[in-house]
Amino acid sequence: PLALSVWLEPSLIRVRDSPIGYTRVVADNRGNPRPLRLSLAGSDAERIVSFAFNPVTLDVAAGEMNAAYLTVQAPPPGEGLETSRAITVLASTVSIPTVSAGPGSRKVEATGTFVQASSAPAISALSLRLEPAVVRSRDSADGVLEMVADNRDGTAQVRAHLEGSDPEGVVDFVFEPQLLDIPPGGWALARVRLRAPRPERGQQVTRGFTVTASEERRNVAATGSYVQNSSDRRPLIRMVLTVLGTLMMVAGVFLPWTTRPGEFTGIQWSLLRFAEFTKLDLAQLNIRKEVLEGIDAAFQSAGLVVLVLAAVTLFGLTGTKGRLIRAGSALVFVFLVAFLLAFMVRADSLGVAFGAVLVGLGAVSAFAGGLVLRR
Repeated sequence: PLALSVWLEPSLIRVRDSPIGYTRVVADNRGNPRPLRLSLAGSDAERIVSFAFNPVTLDVAAGEMNAAYLTVQAPPPGEGLETSRAITVLASTVSIPTVSAGPGSRKVEATGTFVQASSAPAISALSLRLEPAVVRSRDSADGVLEMVADNRDGTAQVRAHLEGSDPEGVVDFVFEPQLLDIPPGGWALARVRLRAPRPERGQQVTRGFTVTASEERRNVAATGSYVQNSSDRRPLIRMVLTVLGTLMMVAGVFLPWTTRPGEFTGIQWSLLRFAEFTKLDLAQLNIRKEVLEGIDAAFQSAGLVVLVLAAVTLFGLTGTKGRLIRAGSALVFVFLVAFLLAFMVRADSLGVAFGAVLVGLGAVSAFAGGLVLRR
């Protein structure tokens, strides 16, 4: 019987991130009294592994050992995966009758295992965190947040390119810095500025967005929300203009309206005095002069008319469309103009004082306030 032993040393070939592995084919001819020449060949069940022997034909002297170098090669697995393949090396005798490990055998086999592992990309250990994840802004197109890139579980440095996106494509992203180096076992920070169109007055809009860190063709991402609110200042503007206009009208009533034909305030311009200076015939209006003489001048004055209409104007703030504000202020303005025109037409002279001007400006201000929320 042929006393020959063949084995692989090592029999477990383990490589990482490489398609190639190395081992030796050891032939033991110490139990045989004559030299042997062996032809070496290899195989695997999937027929994927390629074998390269050096040398291909191995001479082993009688009572000696010898070895050939073996290079095995196979496609590596996908990133982060591992494959294990059983391999067989066949040693066949050359130039003498073929022998085997047992009686009458002419071939000897050696088996081993080729294990290939591929490392996961460095960025796969990276995680992103947005602080805050929900960004809020009021009356502004801009929002700010921080992005934390956590590589504490990683064993390699990551150089990540940062970018952002949103489904609508309306958010602009600015990263400081754009390229981020994250050390193994550590973390790094980037500032992110968001900009998106402001919503309509009094409206709120929420936009989802994604921040991505990429290295080569791999990336990790984190999602967040950008909530924008836009204030509606029109109710405040309406209130300010209306209240200011009302106060101006009320103040003007107690200031002089005219300098000629006499310096009188709005509250002093009674109907009786108005008829006297404008030569108005009260009898044609079915108003008796004796009745007016018995009524306090303030209760029949032009100023009282303005005060009542100013109160109506101010009450208009309780509505939503401003109609009462516009109506009250417009009546004040028309009444004031008619009052002054009556002097220009029927009186000998007219001098307009500051009180009348203030009432007119107040009516204009309040009327503008009533237009603010008009649809």
